[in-house]
Amino acid sequence: QSDPMPHELVIDLGRELNLRGITCLPRQDQSNGRIAQAEVFCSTNGEFWSSAVGAALWSNSEKLQTIEFRQTTKARHLKLAIKSEVHGNPFAAVAELGVITEEPN
Repeated sequence: QSDPMPHELVIDLGRELNLRGITCLPRQDQSNGRIAQAEVFCSTNGEFWSSAVGAALWSNSEKLQTIEFRQTTKARHLKLAIKSEVHGNPFAAVAELGVITEEPN
């Protein structure tokens, strides 16, 4: 038995960054688990979360996906809340997750 959506992935970035968005590389070997709908939340302490800073409605594709935030947000923690999978399955998969920042490379 699987837990129903939404599923959440929480990441500690190690320090506060000025975030402009995230990138998500979907599962590459098959379409099962690819994210259809998601929202992103930010926190400076991992305890108190912002309202959604960005949202996605993605098609079933192996291409790199992006969520651009409504405004630059200072955060140490990210929460990706996955609301649905492309085939309606109760699970999700991500190959790679990246952040878009205002920080120098």
